[in-house]
Amino acid sequence: MAELRKHRWDDMERERLSEGLGRRLVTGDQVMLAHVYFDAGAEVPRHHHHNEQITYILEGALQFWFGADDEETHTVRAGEVLVIPSNLPHRAVAKLDLRLVPDMTAADTLAKLKAHLAKHGFGDIEVNMSGGYDPTQTDPNSSLVKAVLATYRRLGYSPQVLPRSPGSWPGYRFTSAPLSLPALGFGLGHGTGAHAPDEYYLIESSNEKVKGLDGAVASFVECLYALA
Repeated sequence: MAELRKHRWDDMERERLSEGLGRRLVTGDQVMLAHVYFDAGAEVPRHHHHNEQITYILEGALQFWFGADDEETHTVRAGEVLVIPSNLPHRAVAKLDLRLVPDMTAADTLAKLKAHLAKHGFGDIEVNMSGGYDPTQTDPNSSLVKAVLATYRRLGYSPQVLPRSPGSWPGYRFTSAPLSLPALGFGLGHGTGAHAPDEYYLIESSNEKVKGLDGAVASFVECLYALA
């Protein structure tokens, strides 16, 4: 018969599984709960088990591959939960996200990261860039920004100007040479959860202050007239 027990994670010894990978375990008769710790680039080899697995990411991100031949992949980030069915083969690699600011490039940052690892004795760590964009910014005095601001105000909104965004998007394709064009985000309407399983966009709105799809389309028409 299972006994009543209380645990504190910080008081438990961390078990070293492999280079860059450790864990703390709490086990019962029919359930197990684990705190798993990854260094960037650490990998859990492909495996499967009879029980289901629920993975909750506290910090950082893990890239998962599923199936005998990696048929499906998902990135799970801090605050997200992944439920893995029983007997589904899976493996995982710890990811490192970097945010670039002006005067940095993705390629140069990758080279500097590898050089930093090598300098400190970690040259054997394999670093693979799965994707990334150079930073981008637009002059708030450009004609595009002025037209967008005028459109918002004409529609009854007081916009905030953010010259840079913490998100990732390929805006540098427009703002960098040879095009060197202004680029920004615009539009009424509401949606969130970009790239996540619960991503959504509001089609019809019952709140007069929040536009649905029709209002979003109309806002682009207004903006194009302002630019003409």
